[in-house]
Amino acid sequence: MKGLLIKDIKLLKNQGKTLIITLFVLGIVWGAMNANPLTIVSYVTVILAIFTVSTISYDEYENCYLFLFTLPVTRKQYTVEKYVFTLLLVVGAWLISMAVGIVIWAVQGMETSLSEVVLGGCLIAPIALLFDSVLIPVRLKFDGERGKLVIPIVAGGVALLVVCIYQILEKIPGNVLGDLVAAANRLGVGELGAIFGVAAVVALIISFLCSMHVMEKKEF
Repeated sequence: MKGLLIKDIKLLKNQGKTLIITLFVLGIVWGAMNANPLTIVSYVTVILAIFTVSTISYDEYENCYLFLFTLPVTRKQYTVEKYVFTLLLVVGAWLISMAVGIVIWAVQGMETSLSEVVLGGCLIAPIALLFDSVLIPVRLKFDGERGKLVIPIVAGGVALLVVCIYQILEKIPGNVLGDLVAAANRLGVGELGAIFGVAAVVALIISFLCSMHVMEKKEF
């Protein structure tokens, strides 16, 4: 698995260098425009989360799978490596972008307290991991041209889900909705972050089991 991690890290170094530079230049620009630091954190973290899924496309290129599995690499090791790489990349991107966001917050002298920025940022990493927990098994299942449609389809599905939730919320009586909002406010950002974190862990476990099933059945 160490060799697979080195492969993906080198792929990130070669293919993602321009992407990473662009992201952090955008972060600095947004900071200069007095943008919310959490916008920077969410953008960088989610984009790097998507890069994890793109490594699967590189593994499919010119029958690279066939070469990989002639090496002492099992399908289980390959699957485990994708999730380890996901955790390393998402958490690493989140930590770095949080540091940049805090610096921008300090330079701007924003009225928002540091604790609110940090706690708000703690919601972002679990959301990015939830995103990858859906994308990875789906991307492993559908390869080739079908695989290229995975991200836009999932993004469209998320957008459709948001619209449906919005329509449902509009039909909820005002007093019930008010009670729900009040309950969410009582929880606080820290508690919500913990809930999202537990949900991300559960989703990653289920996602890993699904990916293992897909890889065991996959033919190359």
